[in-house]
Parts: sequence; structure tokens; C-alpha cells
Amino acid sequence: MIRRPVVQRIVLALMLTALQIALTMAVASRRPPQNRSRWHASLGRDSPLYDKLCAEDCQWYQWIAEHGYITEFPIRTVDPRYSDVAFFPGFPLWVRVVHAATNVSWLRATLLASQMAAFGFWCWFLALLDYWKMPLRIALFAVLALLVHPASFYLVAGYSESVMMFALAALLWCVENDSRLSGAFGALATATRLPSVALGAYPVLRSFSPRRCRAACWAAAILMPVGALAFFFYCQIRFSAWDLYMQTQRFGWGQFPDYLFFLRRTTYLPELPFRKTVLLTMAVFVVAAVAEIAVRSQPPPANSGIDEEDRSRIRLALWLAALASFYITAAGCANAGKFHSGFIDFIRYTPPMGFLIVFMAADQWRRANAPRATQWIAAIVVMAGSLVSLRLALREAVTHFAQR
Repeated sequence: MIRRPVVQRIVLALMLTALQIALTMAVASRRPPQNRSRWHASLGRDSPLYDKLCAEDCQWYQWIAEHGYITEFPIRTVDPRYSDVAFFPGFPLWVRVVHAATNVSWLRATLLASQMAAFGFWCWFLALLDYWKMPLRIALFAVLALLVHPASFYLVAGYSESVMMFALAALLWCVENDSRLSGAFGALATATRLPSVALGAYPVLRSFSPRRCRAACWAAAILMPVGALAFFFYCQIRFSAWDLYMQTQRFGWGQFPDYLFFLRRTTYLPELPFRKTVLLTMAVFVVAAVAEIAVRSQPPPANSGIDEEDRSRIRLALWLAALASFYITAAGCANAGKFHSGFIDFIRYTPPMGFLIVFMAADQWRRANAPRATQWIAAIVVMAGSLVSLRLALREAVTHFAQR
């Protein structure tokens, strides 16, 4: 892939973000809200379509950004006045910055904040594709795979996933470029969502490469938990309960992490949507591992200008970091209930692992020296998988906006 100037990457990132917003608005326009919001005044039918993108957790983030944390302890009910600590502060703080800079309404500041972070994610994503010298056809595959991810619309709908993905992409770029700024981006990720702590596996694994700056990798791994620890410290100082986040998750959302879910027989029964999604994700990890074994058995491309041994370490780090993210996410959603299904929660939290697996698959494709017939078969399989993923994405988006 020809290395593109920064300006071209910025333009492409803007186009991708605009496409995501347009597709999300198109879905939102087809399903009118059912006025189910528990605490936030529902938007009227005459409200601008753009404002209607703010639904469910977007409204929680809007409330926290505007009012701060005002949780009372002990927790009594699922209400923004009593259970807002269920949401980490990274994204609400970013909303405050956007609101102060633009002076728009808090609702639009929340949406704009997520869309600006999504734009930043695409900038880092394209920079990684250039840095890792991905051919154009493979770069297009990677972009398409993320666009049709079932939870891709969350990046532009006022959710914290955009900031988490921005931080993750920046973390990978900084680690590969031996920049100590990776620690700051790691802390931002964990200050946004607690499961991001699992992504610290990537800099730890990369530190064992002889061509890495080990000090920078370890600095990233050590600083990553700082974001989450700072929030726990705040809860201890403000509410005298450092684990208030976990208590709120249990009380308000019925989420009891099951870290032995993979040993439960019910995990492998595909009757429930959540189980089907978990099984499908497990299958993706198995396929990625088998593909890696097949790729490594082939001779490397001649005169590629790429250190294939180091790239194999990158792919292993991507796979293991994605697996750690999957484990934490699936364990947290295994017993979800009350207000959300495990399926919806799990789908929403899968973009980080999807991002890592997509990069692994893209580099495997670059590395593979398969016959043309095999490449055509692989392309057809990828296209079929993309169509299935797009169908899931549309169903997820329709369900989300229909339950405002």
C-alpha cells in the first residue's frame, strides 16, 4: 500500500465517519421511538433526526457530563441520581471539553464528542494500515470489516466506544513506533471502559520482541490501569466506596461476572442469542489460529521489505490481546439481565476484539502465498461473512433505536 500523506488520511477518515453517521441516521429514521426512556424526557417526533441518535446510554453520558456524579450511597434504584457511577468518566469528560469548545447543547455535544473520537479512530486506523504496509486490496477489506461490524454504529451514537477505540488504535501505533505516549492512551482507554485493562496484554507481549523498545512497552502496560484506578480512588474519596462501580453494575443491571463461563455446559447451548454470539466469536478465534499456523508453514514473500519474524510476533500479540478482551467481555455479560440482554451487551463490547482480529487477518492475508483459486474462495467467504455481519449490524441498530 502506497503511504498516503496525512491530509489524505484525514479526508478518508472524515468520509468514513460521515458514512457511519449517514447510515446510522437512516436506520434511526425508519423506527420511531417508543418513549421507553426511564428518566430522560423522550424526544418528540418533530425533533431533528440528528438529535434522535442520542438514545439509551448516550443520555446517561449526557447527564453525567452536565451534572457530574451525584450518586447516593447505598444505591436505591436505577436512576441517574443514584446509579450514574455505572459509567466511567473518560467519555463524559471529553463531552465537557467539546461542549465548552462548541457551546452547543449537551445532547449534541455528546453526539459530536463520539463522532469526533470516531474520526480520530479512523485516522489512527489508516495510519496503522500505512505503517504496516498493507496492500490496497487488504486495506479495503480491513475498512469494510470494521464498517459492517454489528456494533459499528455505536461509534457515532453518543457512546463511549468511540473514545475507547480511538485510544486503542493510538496505543497500537505508539507501541509499534516506540512512543511512550502509549501509556497515556492506555490510561485513557481504561478511564473510559474497565474491560480495556485486558488490552494491556498487547504492549506486554510486544515487549518480548528483540526489536522493541521494552521500556516504552512496559510503561504502556504499567500506566494502562491508571485510568481505572483513578476512578476507583475518586469513588473512595467522594462516596467512601471504591467498588461502587461494581456494586452499581450488580444492583442496577444484574451483571454478575462469571469468570468460569467457559466451563459451564450452558455456554455451549445455542438456544439463546448470547450463546450463539459467544460460540461464533470462539469460532473466529479458532479460525484465526488455524490460519496463522497455515501462514507460518509457507515460505515468506520474496523482497517484501518486511521483517516477517517480527510481524508473526505482532499477529500473536493481536490474537492474545483480542482473546483477553473476549474473556473479560464474555465473563461480564454471561449473567446480564434486568434491563439488557447478554446478547446486546456482548455485541456492543466487541469492537476492540474485532479491531485486533481484523488486523491479524489482514496481515495473514498479506503474508499468505496461496494459489489464486484459494484466494478467490477466501474472498467469497469474507464477502459472505461481511453480509452476515451487516445484517446483524442493521438488526442491532434497529433494536437500539426502537427502544428509546
